[in-house]
Amino acid sequence: MNNKILYKSKNITYQEIKVINLNSHYYCNLIRDSLPQNSEYILLNDFDIRTLLVKINYLIRYRKLIKTKNINGWGESSPINLIKISLSLLKNSPIFSKKKVFLITHRIFDHLFFVLLAILLRIKPITIFHGRCENSTVKIIYKLKYFTSGIYFLLERIKLIHRYFIHGESKLSYFGKTGIIQKPTVINSMGIRASYKNNGKSLIVCNYPERPYFSKTIFLKSLKNKEHFLFYGASNKYSSKSLTRNELKEKYKNSLAYVSILIEPENYYSLTLLDACDARLPLICLKHRFMSEKFKKHVIVYSNYQELEYQIKKLKENKSHWEKYSELSYSLLEAYFSKSNFINTWRDLINAK
Repeated sequence: MNNKILYKSKNITYQEIKVINLNSHYYCNLIRDSLPQNSEYILLNDFDIRTLLVKINYLIRYRKLIKTKNINGWGESSPINLIKISLSLLKNSPIFSKKKVFLITHRIFDHLFFVLLAILLRIKPITIFHGRCENSTVKIIYKLKYFTSGIYFLLERIKLIHRYFIHGESKLSYFGKTGIIQKPTVINSMGIRASYKNNGKSLIVCNYPERPYFSKTIFLKSLKNKEHFLFYGASNKYSSKSLTRNELKEKYKNSLAYVSILIEPENYYSLTLLDACDARLPLICLKHRFMSEKFKKHVIVYSNYQELEYQIKKLKENKSHWEKYSELSYSLLEAYFSKSNFINTWRDLINAK
């Protein structure tokens, strides 16, 4: 494939756009699929400080290296990637070519070094804020993230970086006066479709449910009720398994419904929920104050575990009720999670001056 393409903006011509992405999140696939085919896309293995600290601690205490847990959808991280990413930025710097180069980062504190290095090398960073600053329950981590997010805000004010937020609540917690807000979407369909099964189990997918933005009461009751619920996702506390998107396909196809247990102030949708929409699986979502009326029209809403059981019982006993919310789930992709808007936003970002 010819990777050269000319982009013209007024009197300026850019040749060979490159997008370097740190493989920290399944979101990387969405970005890759939204970019023009003839732009060059480079996906690099991730670096995060927690993995480095865990390995150092283990080496000091037990005098041997360990392999840290790989969470599907989050990419792989290694301490050596600090050097590999830095060398890749140096190699692809516009200083040594006429290319226009972007760096996409996903970790606010861990990737700050790469953002600053990219700026020095005339690479334009785009930083994605996936969650909220106050989700950090350890005070020192919260303070570090908040201080670092202030640096990103100042860098954007002087037009050295772009900040990109997945939802408005996240933006408010990170100096929210500037930056882009955009919901994720499904770019390439999985090509599967759920069918009605009155004996099917309801699917819950979430990484680290011990975190404060999942309902513990509902999660623990659902986890015990193996007759009606399937649960998948990484955890340091509970016995659960992290699955790849391909492994989840059969679960979507054969489940009765998708259950969201996200609570405020975190958002009420996730990438696994979008995949459930793609599979036409009815959505049962825990009600909270950020949920828009437009979103509510496409999902079944509940407020507690008893209501959740009741809504599942209705789906099992009434096929037409299941089919209604199956279609409403699928239509949510067009009504709320616009594929074209997502693609256009990313193409505008890499074409911007």
